[in-house]
Amino acid sequence: MKTSYFLTVLFFTLTTLLASPSVQGAILRVKSDAIGTGTGLSWFNAYPHLQDALDAAVAGDSIWIAAGIYYPDEGVAQTNDNRSSSFTINKSIELYGGFNGTETFLFARNPTDNITVLSGDLDQNDGSKDANGVITDPELLVGSNSFRVVTINDQTADVRLDGITITAGLGLISDPLNPKFKTGAGIDAPVFGSLELFRCRIQGNHTVFGGGLYAAVGTIFATRSQFIANDATTFGGGAFCGPGSENYFDSCVFGGNSANVGGGAYISQTSSNRFVNCTFHGNHARGMDSGNGLYNAGSSNELLNCVFWNTLADKSALDEIYDAGTNALYFANCLIRHMDLSGSGNNLDGTDPANDPLFLEELLATQSPQVWNDFRQASNSPINDVGDNSHNVLTSDILSRDRIFNSTIDLGAVEFQPRIWRVDADATGLDTGTSWANAFNDLQDALATSINGDEIW
Repeated sequence: MKTSYFLTVLFFTLTTLLASPSVQGAILRVKSDAIGTGTGLSWFNAYPHLQDALDAAVAGDSIWIAAGIYYPDEGVAQTNDNRSSSFTINKSIELYGGFNGTETFLFARNPTDNITVLSGDLDQNDGSKDANGVITDPELLVGSNSFRVVTINDQTADVRLDGITITAGLGLISDPLNPKFKTGAGIDAPVFGSLELFRCRIQGNHTVFGGGLYAAVGTIFATRSQFIANDATTFGGGAFCGPGSENYFDSCVFGGNSANVGGGAYISQTSSNRFVNCTFHGNHARGMDSGNGLYNAGSSNELLNCVFWNTLADKSALDEIYDAGTNALYFANCLIRHMDLSGSGNNLDGTDPANDPLFLEELLATQSPQVWNDFRQASNSPINDVGDNSHNVLTSDILSRDRIFNSTIDLGAVEFQPRIWRVDADATGLDTGTSWANAFNDLQDALATSINGDEIW
């Protein structure tokens, strides 16, 4: 199977649109500590609860959400600790996170520093949460958690989620005879028009089918997004792509997810899927020959400029990507551990230890679900500068840096390039070293964080 001209043009057009949000409709603002009139028309008068903004929005509106944690059981029409509570979207609207609550323009927000979290931890007692309230181990979800944090269930709805983290969804995994509440603990999209995920993080969700994402009849466009540390008791830890769905993943990371089948993602029959510049690492399928990274039940799939790498050296090639159907997978410029694809398509030999991508943070798959935070590879990684630029339509990688550095694109979601760490003893920001405002106060911290090829200012 070769990449069709139509599919290439379609993907280019839609991915370009992802980077150019629409300006139609009203803008409603949400800020958890707002003290005004709650009309959503300004930051001072913002809705304190996202559910109230969703109720007020009409097709074509945008919702701007300031940094903080938002729970689906909070709002005028909600009941506390009701596990059926979900951020239900049944109209064509756009949700943007990453604001500090003062911006007047969309481009002024910073989703990296202003973390906007939609959490299913209704009674707020889950274990293993980071400083932003994001779950790091879905096996420690306890108490009253939302069955599905976000639900999209309208066949005409075209929805965009941008700069948003979705966490702590817990499906009804303890009642095998109940068919309800078993899909998409993070995002459940059984019937929809299209869903665009841009710079989103789906982390620490647990259910039966599709721990992070369940998509059935509709089209997914996921760009520069992360599916991390999600778990499914059966199929699709990070994502479940159901029958009748069309799914496009560009510059996405699937890391530390687990499931019985399809640790990173499960692809159903009669779906169409395209993975471009994606990285799969540390995902775990608990069954033998069941696809740690990807399980394909018999659908059309293209994998371009992708990396699949695990630490299960004792397992077979079938345990990284398993194709159970009759439709051959098409690989070009890929590295798949345990698979020697070097005979065609400019692929690398995944059976050669010299082709280890040298991830700076390496995950042991058998310990998943687990969090993967540092997606970078070393300066001497064999995946650097061996991709095909023609498969790329983005200007930035998943870390918001130049997508092509040194003339040829790297494999996977991250483009290697020296990072600049800033040190200022008088800085009063976040002490992360990523800007002068948030510079490290101590040089030792910069030295500990930097890798070969980095610069310290």
